[in-house]
Amino acid sequence: MSQRLRFHASQFITLGLIWLTLLIYFPPYFRGFVGDDYVQLDYILRFVQRPLTAIQLFNPFTLTWYYRPLQNLWFLANRLTFGYEPFGYYWLGLLLHALVIAMVYRVARQLGIRPYFALAAAALFAVHKHYVDVVAWISAIAIVMAGLFTLVTFSAYLRYLQTRQNRWLFFTFIAFLFTLLSHEEAILLPPLLLLWRLLDQPQKARKKKGQNAALATISSFMQQLTRQEWATFALMLLLIALFVGVQFSRPNLTISLTDTPASAWWQNLSPAQIALFTAESSAKFIPIPEIQSFLVRYNYAVSFLTIILLAYWFWRGERIARLGIAWALLHLAFIYWALWTQKPELYAGRHIYNAWIGLTLGIAATLSTETGKMKREERREKKRSPLLPSSSLSLLSSPPPPPLLLIAILISGTIGTRQIQAGWLAKTEEDASARTQLQAMLPTIDDETHIFAYRFPITPNFLRSVMQVWYGRDTALRQPFGPLSRLQDHGEATSRYYVLDWDENGRLHNLTPEFQQDEHATLLWAEEPTVTVVYDNGDKIRDGVQEQTLTPLGSAADRRLGIKILPIGENTWVSLAYALTVPEDGALETAVLPLPDADDETGLVRFRVRVTAADTSEVVWETAVSAATTTWQDTHIPLTAYANRPVILRLEISGSAPGAWANPRLVTDN
Repeated sequence: MSQRLRFHASQFITLGLIWLTLLIYFPPYFRGFVGDDYVQLDYILRFVQRPLTAIQLFNPFTLTWYYRPLQNLWFLANRLTFGYEPFGYYWLGLLLHALVIAMVYRVARQLGIRPYFALAAAALFAVHKHYVDVVAWISAIAIVMAGLFTLVTFSAYLRYLQTRQNRWLFFTFIAFLFTLLSHEEAILLPPLLLLWRLLDQPQKARKKKGQNAALATISSFMQQLTRQEWATFALMLLLIALFVGVQFSRPNLTISLTDTPASAWWQNLSPAQIALFTAESSAKFIPIPEIQSFLVRYNYAVSFLTIILLAYWFWRGERIARLGIAWALLHLAFIYWALWTQKPELYAGRHIYNAWIGLTLGIAATLSTETGKMKREERREKKRSPLLPSSSLSLLSSPPPPPLLLIAILISGTIGTRQIQAGWLAKTEEDASARTQLQAMLPTIDDETHIFAYRFPITPNFLRSVMQVWYGRDTALRQPFGPLSRLQDHGEATSRYYVLDWDENGRLHNLTPEFQQDEHATLLWAEEPTVTVVYDNGDKIRDGVQEQTLTPLGSAADRRLGIKILPIGENTWVSLAYALTVPEDGALETAVLPLPDADDETGLVRFRVRVTAADTSEVVWETAVSAATTTWQDTHIPLTAYANRPVILRLEISGSAPGAWANPRLVTDN
């Protein structure tokens, strides 16, 4: 096959590889958004009605999230085009990954890697099981954008070095700017470009030996840079300095660099942390689940071996391999300092995406070089031993047929990808079930609706964002929304407040149906009570050791938010004391329930409410309930005698079995 035919064959195979990658990664969960997707859609919701005002996204202080304006604009464009239908978002994200694959092939060819090995680099990069949370997750689009614009920047600069036309230098700067507006990893681009410029010195300069070889190389490198290049790199570095300064001064709800003390940055240099990060990173690059725990367990040994292998590869490798190693290490060093040292639990497969680009280029270049050496050795051996069969010489020197290599890579990646996608599919199906049940419970919501959750398939912190998508909102809902703690901080509720719970059987409950009967309620449990153990007459015995714990209690048909109390005997009471001022016509509403106890299903659990005002203390309500009771006993206790007076209201339990108070709150009788 001629060189030209091989070149065109590799291009056609690359196109086939791209289409196959799209099929592999197209998510089976394409009908649903996942996790952070809801928050990203919330960030751009304010611009949906007036898209031109999205220019504000270029202001670093507009959002309290990462400064990635191109990602925000991408979400806005998708929202205006596809609404809340995820299908289009996924396809556009996959097409961006397809462009990255094509650019890996293009840059590999521009670097001088032969077509077969450039194709191998594209294949090695195209499919990796850890790409599910970057290629097939809408919220990670910034990482794909950064990969694409990084390669475009590199390609434009390589074209400039080839043609010396200043327009390519201008395109290099523009592509860098797009990278900077996509993701923080863009700050690594100028060092990588300069490194390649250094490595790409004329062969005469690179072969100098002796004590001043390094100085001669650097001197030659600086002389080779044109004034236009000096100006371009100076402008890049100035923008990076401004960018880093902004990152340390702006708020960020995920990772706040300003809150990290200076001493903590030095602690990040500890060998233990670096070894653990190295082992975890190695585990992410190697798509074999069985050895990942082994690598992390023996992280010191793995780190030492990794450093030795990379150092040997860098020393023995040619310039493209060195570039690829530096590319990967710079990106991993950035992830280590900016993410892993702050929140190591967030380190995921998506974070190796851009580092993997460099490694694949380095691997392909090394294979290409070593194969060329083997072929040259084969030709020399033929000349020295013409009688030796050529088949024995070419056994190891010839690369395996392209289809076999590509099939092996794709099968391995596909199996891992499908396994991970199955987990994501199960998660989105759970989300869909919760959505169906919620919309049956609440067909519509408005600005007066406020929803909280004890447990929910999607993290409760995202509830407002989720509700806006599920109910097709074009304007933002009013706060508060979120976890139970946020309702505690708010301290009050109306009939439009709901507390949800997603149980282990996949059933959604409204834990506070009592709210729907109240025009307004003040939540006793918004404050932490004083817990004591008292005698029957109310005299204190000692401080209690229990804390107020809110949890779903009761049968599946009547699950409510309750405070569970463990009595310590028949003749003593565990007392929860709340300091408050009783409103005019105020009343206490709650419900009581004995909780199952295998040791005592026949006894009684006693409940009472005692009010202390000034120097008086009286029991205003008391009941005894069989420990076998399984239904909540609702109660309404008027407190009009204490209207507008500061009191201490005590909820008390005595008996041999646990008991619970459901959502104790003050309401106003009309």
